[in-house]
Amino acid sequence: MDSRTVFDLLVYAVIVVGLILAAIRLYQDFTRPLPTEEDSQDHARY
Repeated sequence: MDSRTVFDLLVYAVIVVGLILAAIRLYQDFTRPLPTEEDSQDHARY
């Protein structure tokens, strides 16, 4: 393998890892419990 191929594979690997981490973060955000009404009122006071 030449250096261009290695560099391309490295770029693809970084993109794939980033997409996986972004998917995990989105999944965590969408599956977390929503704040209650009391929580939102507490934040509005400050």
